[in-house]
This record gives sequence, C-alpha cells and structure tokens, in this order.
Amino acid sequence: MKKHIDEDNNLHISFGSLAIILKDKYQLVYTINDILIGLLFLLGTIFNMLLGWKVLGAVMYICGSVLLLIRPAIRICRLLGVRRLNKEKTWR
Repeated sequence: MKKHIDEDNNLHISFGSLAIILKDKYQLVYTINDILIGLLFLLGTIFNMLLGWKVLGAVMYICGSVLLLIRPAIRICRLLGVRRLNKEKTWR
C-alpha cells in the first residue's frame, strides 16, 4: 500500500493496480458521520419498538445526538487551517 499527497492536497492510496483518491478528507468524515447518525437513530427506533430493548434504544438516540453535535466541529475543522510561517513571514 502506497500513500502520497499531490499538489492539490488530494490523498492517493494505491493497492497494486487500484488507487483510492480522497479529494476532501473532511467531506469524507462528514459523510461517514451522517451515515452513523442515520444508523443509530434507525436502530434506536427499532429497539424502542421491542419491549426488552428500550434502554439500548435510548443509548442509540444519545449516541446519535452526540454525533449530531460533532457535525459542526467537523465543519469548523474544514473551514479553519493552521500553517506555520517561515522566517520571511510568508506561508509555506
């Protein structure tokens, strides 16, 4: 497995003759987070319909709510960037 970052800051991961190109890592994290939110709320609903699983359903809702709170943090990390200035006070 080879990894490298190109001039457009895209991450390339090679597996033999196949390659995965991540164009926006924050958008990927944001999308995975959205999928997890949907799954947790779906499972929470199903577990709440079953009589003996109400506590687990409530836990799923709480986890989904925490992930909803993480979404703005992901967006802020995407919008903000921190870089070091070199000695001439210009961006690297």
